[in-house]
Amino acid sequence: MNTPDEMIFKPINNVGKSNTHFNIVYHGTLVYRYGVDIAIKALKILKKSKYLK
Repeated sequence: MNTPDEMIFKPINNVGKSNTHFNIVYHGTLVYRYGVDIAIKALKILKKSKYLK
């Protein structure tokens, strides 16, 4: 898969520090074989657990 060049796009150190919400970004093609549906189903399970409260 194509990914950003880390020499150009530097990581931001303070991302993900919020306790109230988070963002998920997927920059690929939405096709079944990439398993994006599994990630979506996993989020539903996590939402019901103690890990996303």
